[in-house]
Amino acid sequence: MTTKSADLRPVQSETLKLAKQVLRQEASAIMAIVSTINDNFFNAVELILQTKGSVIVTGMGKPGYIARKLSATLMSTGTPAFYLHPAEAIHGDLSCITKDDTIIARSYSGETTEIINILPTIKQINIALISICGNPLSTLARFATYNLNAHITQEACL
Repeated sequence: MTTKSADLRPVQSETLKLAKQVLRQEASAIMAIVSTINDNFFNAVELILQTKGSVIVTGMGKPGYIARKLSATLMSTGTPAFYLHPAEAIHGDLSCITKDDTIIARSYSGETTEIINILPTIKQINIALISICGNPLSTLARFATYNLNAHITQEACL
């Protein structure tokens, strides 16, 4: 069965309309976050630059994918970094963390169980923690040395 291109025009029109809507929402979210860039951002960047060990990036689920990308980007710019899965961390992989490291934890809610479970060890080792989350009052944000605001009002896919 073949479809004529005239039959695809309504679908094409809706697809293009949706693509433009998503891009506008993403652009709006980026512009909104500009106003949240403050001393915490500057201090977090300085902390990363001064890290003598590795920058360990962690996150669970979708934020975990972002954390993996962040660690890869840091590595490609010459910063020693790696991704640590938070569920694996609580089952023995926390031994890879040293006092010379910095941790970046990504959780939109700031209450992700697997992330919260590793906070006592981070405190015990006494290393710096940068959180990236959407709730500045969350457990993760309050625990962090520096919290970077990732709050959005609406996801583009919804």
